[in-house]
Amino acid sequence: MVETKTSKRRQLTDVLLEFLEVVVHEFLYQWRVYPQEAFTKRVMYDVPVHMNRHPQLCEYVHSMLVGCREWIHDGVLEKLCIAVLAANGKIINTLVVETSWTASLLQDRSAALGRQEDDEPLPLRAIEDHFRSTLVGVTATPVVYASNRESKHAPASFRLLAHTSEDSSRPETAVNGQAPANSWVLADPFWYKRGEGKTEHELLPVKSVRDDQFPFRLHVYLER
Repeated sequence: MVETKTSKRRQLTDVLLEFLEVVVHEFLYQWRVYPQEAFTKRVMYDVPVHMNRHPQLCEYVHSMLVGCREWIHDGVLEKLCIAVLAANGKIINTLVVETSWTASLLQDRSAALGRQEDDEPLPLRAIEDHFRSTLVGVTATPVVYASNRESKHAPASFRLLAHTSEDSSRPETAVNGQAPANSWVLADPFWYKRGEGKTEHELLPVKSVRDDQFPFRLHVYLER
């Protein structure tokens, strides 16, 4: 049973990673971080999306997300942030994706119901429905950017930030520097202290999935 549950969680992890990759590309397109002609239109989850054509950018995004695989699988990734920066380094907007496993389904409920629960197929149709509505929400979020790309307020670059639930008092939660995830580095204090002194951030909800009968929870929002 343990092997079956582990296999199911790994399948779900790969499903989430594919979705996150699409979200990153679509958000970069919506915020004009790169010229529109640098993207090609595709269809994912029955929704038209835009994927960047540049091989190096695609490889960068893909490799960084693959570096999150074990964090997602182990449940230590609290949120993934896609921060859009202006030329002056100021963060314009950040898309935040929070996800976590539903313990009642993957642990307690499986133990209570026995092997029959583990043998149930993944609810892929329901998952795709939620992914579809999330992508629609991302494309519908209000975008405000300078029309002149030379402006210091125009989107110029982006950063991927991963928040993990490491605890210095618990060595078992530390990120393994020898693991594939070592393509990530600890963020400069600027990234996690930038909110100090600011009374509040404006949060714009995009999509929330909080069904205990679903394999995972998903909370997506725009932070300004």
